[in-house]
Amino acid sequence: MHLTSGIWLFCLGLVAATHISAEPTTYQYLDGNGNRFLITGESKKTIQYIPVTAEQSSSGTYSGGDPVTKIINEREYSVLVDYFHRALDRKKIRIQNRIKGSGFVSVEGKQKQAYVLDGSSVEKKELESYLFFLIGRIQ
Repeated sequence: MHLTSGIWLFCLGLVAATHISAEPTTYQYLDGNGNRFLITGESKKTIQYIPVTAEQSSSGTYSGGDPVTKIINEREYSVLVDYFHRALDRKKIRIQNRIKGSGFVSVEGKQKQAYVLDGSSVEKKELESYLFFLIGRIQ
């Protein structure tokens, strides 16, 4: 094998390894009313708010407002990921059933996790507050 062939194969291996490990991560959160947040961690970090409409709500009248899609900066994304992982990692706040006031948190990427969070937990409240803050709504 020539030296240039060896270098080419080595570089090709690095590109393949980088591509495999660069799998995008998506975070999702559903609040107690069913409003949904999607956060993507690709080159442009985005937060998307998908509110419940009156027709979708259990009361037939509740609306989560207008949808929002926003690019967030690296610092905002980093803080948000920390909040997600605090909620995902704390086993004591997980509950079995999705009940009114609970939250649903998930992450998909290299790892996949999804849990229902106790509605009274500090981690759920902090995550939810920061999500609403990022989309410009104070809860």
